Amino acid sequence: MSNKVVHKISSTVLVLCASIIPVAASAQTGMTSGSAQLFLGAKALDSYWEPADEQGEIGIQFDFRNEYWPFGFTFGLYSGSGESDPAGVLETETTELQFGLKKIWDVTHAVHFSLGGGLTFASLEVSSPPLSVTEKDTGLGVWFSGAVYWTIGQNFDLGLQMMASGAEGEYVFGTETAEIGGGHFGFIVGTHW
Repeated sequence: MSNKVVHKISSTVLVLCASIIPVAASAQTGMTSGSAQLFLGAKALDSYWEPADEQGEIGIQFDFRNEYWPFGFTFGLYSGSGESDPAGVLETETTELQFGLKKIWDVTHAVHFSLGGGLTFASLEVSSPPLSVTEKDTGLGVWFSGAVYWTIGQNFDLGLQMMASGAEGEYVFGTETAEIGGGHFGFIVGTHW
């Protein structure tokens, strides 16, 4: 994963963390609950992007819910990168900013299941360093996810998440439309309040 991607993620994490302080403070009144989770996994792009269609991915996601709401609100940022071989003849980098709704079922005190969906703002940059060629585009699409996680102790969460996202961008200098979403699968680790 490039330094540019790591810098983008870390900057966004700081902004998102600062934005949840008021909600976390209101949780002390017992009105609002929520969670913050780190996603570590992989993203599979459309076969159009072969041989750089498999990416490592990192992300951060937050959700907030009130005991009187049927659904909670969720948002997250995910960034992935992949390359065709060690020589890096073809490289891909993706970013997705997602907003939506999430329903969490507390199966037991320790086991939780969630389904979610919403909008994704996705971007994909493809480059060939040996040829000095780079293209980038963005697209608006949708995402759906499912997760199961376990609470260990009071607030530590560990689980698995699957997600599918779809958005389109224009490449080959605007002559071809390609899918820039994909399938996501990985581990989630975080906390809730």
